[in-house]
Amino acid sequence: MPITLEKNDPKANVREQWFNEFVASIRVDELKLASGIASPEIQKAYDILMSGNLEEIIQETREKSTQYFVKRLIYNYITELEKRGHFPLKLAFDLSHAKVLVWAEININDNETEDSLFLTQAYINAESEERGFYIQTTVVESADELPLPPHYIKINLERTNAGVQQSR
Repeated sequence: MPITLEKNDPKANVREQWFNEFVASIRVDELKLASGIASPEIQKAYDILMSGNLEEIIQETREKSTQYFVKRLIYNYITELEKRGHFPLKLAFDLSHAKVLVWAEININDNETEDSLFLTQAYINAESEERGFYIQTTVVESADELPLPPHYIKINLERTNAGVQQSR
C-alpha cells in the first residue's frame, strides 16, 4: 500500500511515483526470478545484492558504471571525429578502467587529420574529466608501417555522404 504524505508538494508527488515504479520493477524481477525466466544479468545482480557483501556490490557497480562511461566516451569520440570531417586510415581502441587508448593511422603529412584527432581528444577529455575517464591518442603515419598492437580493437569505418558508419 503506497504511503501518501502531502499531495500539494510537487516533489513529494514525483518521489511517490518514483518509489511506486521502483518497487513495481523489483516485484517484476522477483516474479522473473521465481519463475526462472530472469536473464543471467538480473540473476547475478540480485545474487550480489542479496549476499550483502558490500565490496562485491561496489565492485559490480564500478564495473557496470565503467562499461557505461567507456561506451559513451567512445561513441562521443567517434561522433566528434565525424563532425570534424577528417578520418584516419585505421582507428583502434584499447580499453581499461579509466582510460581509452586510441591508435590512429593517417597518411603521411596529413596534418588536418592529425589535428582533428588531437582536437577531438581534447574535447572529449574536457567532457569526461569530471568522471575520471579520458582518452589518449597515438598517431602513426602509414609510411611508418607499424602493425596495430594486438591488444587494440580495430574499428572499421566507412566514409559515406551521410557520414561515418561502422562496417558490417
